[in-house]
Amino acid sequence: MHRLSSVSYRDRKRAVSELRDLVTELESKVGRTDRKRIAKLLQAQSLRYADIGPRLKQFRESLDMTQQEFGQYLGDYDQKQISGYERGQVELPLPLLLNIRAKGYPLEVVLGTGSTTVLDDTIAYLSTSHRDHAVARQLAETMLQLLNRNVSGIERVLREFDRPPQPITGSQKTVLDSLAALTKTLP
Repeated sequence: MHRLSSVSYRDRKRAVSELRDLVTELESKVGRTDRKRIAKLLQAQSLRYADIGPRLKQFRESLDMTQQEFGQYLGDYDQKQISGYERGQVELPLPLLLNIRAKGYPLEVVLGTGSTTVLDDTIAYLSTSHRDHAVARQLAETMLQLLNRNVSGIERVLREFDRPPQPITGSQKTVLDSLAALTKTLP
């Protein structure tokens, strides 16, 4: 009889599932919070697109990017779209602002300095956001430890029975390649 672990496979599977659910819930909460925060900033400052456009252009130029490069960096925006935003002819889409913030830049680089209240709100938001991200990071690290432990246990059992692990399927290979490509784009 082989002793695998004091924790059953079902218990591990349930723990991993619960962690995954917590991470999903936290991600959706953070996303909703970001959207509400940006909408509040836009409403509080009564901004005009003509005022935001030059700031967006100045921000793009500070990154030393063309409109095309900037559009690709922040999502799937083409040169014409970025040009329209910079000229203040088209409303800046919320996902673009979310992507600017997600890249680590404060919204004030595009929205302007605003009032002290906006700055205070931004600092309060960043404090909360940091806390939520720290929890998400710990959840991800714990999930990784559980998965590593499960993989090690499975590999050990397969070795004991002289059974090689099954090869990765084509769809799994595609997912792994996509994740590797995504990792290379992270700062």
